[in-house]
Amino acid sequence: MARKIMFRFFDELAWKSEELEKKNFPQYVFEDMRKALQQHESQTEVSRTKINYLIDDSCHIQCSDDIHQGQFHSLASHTYPIVFNNTCTSWKEFALHMIAGGCRAYIGTLWKVGNQIAVNSASQFYKSVFDTTIINSVNVMLNAIEEEQYQDIYIFCGLHFSTVKRHNIISNEKVVEELINSLKGWINYVNDVKSTELLISVLKNIEFLNKALTPFFQMPSVINILVVSAVVIKQIEEKKNM
Repeated sequence: MARKIMFRFFDELAWKSEELEKKNFPQYVFEDMRKALQQHESQTEVSRTKINYLIDDSCHIQCSDDIHQGQFHSLASHTYPIVFNNTCTSWKEFALHMIAGGCRAYIGTLWKVGNQIAVNSASQFYKSVFDTTIINSVNVMLNAIEEEQYQDIYIFCGLHFSTVKRHNIISNEKVVEELINSLKGWINYVNDVKSTELLISVLKNIEFLNKALTPFFQMPSVINILVVSAVVIKQIEEKKNM
């Protein structure tokens, strides 16, 4: 069971209304207001402290000015991937939403994982995963960990007979197609963005996808979308400077 609290009105304007969007309040203003409403009347100020440690049993990453919630209903392209989330404490609530979103197998960590252990474990996992079941590969990976503090750090959720097949022919066409679709989605989204802060984030996504598609510029579909995105990037830069 999850509980969320949303404003009905903010600054006398309906929550999520066009009038409120035009105010362009920074995101931290809403977070500070939530904190102010929940604190004791003896407290007169709201403090904001940057978090530099893992938040146990959480479904979100807490930042200095807002929270990022790991809750979603579907995964990219509506497929059923296998996810190896090799970051610190990547099990918890985040994994549940991955499974609910359609992930057919999920591997995560139960506590903080060292960088070198993460690299070595991933290497060990991918060496064997194409020749046996995923759960067997996880076992091989766990048995290869010698440091006591990291033993049994990984957890697997999925059916015991799940496997990953190696394709005989590796083609970039499907990858390029998905990258183009993603870039088109962000380009279409630009017109709906009112916040400068959000516009900067959208720009970063478009630039990232541009960089990923550039090696395939000889494909007609790629060169066309790169030209369009170049125009959009220029428009975003102009909006930022207004």
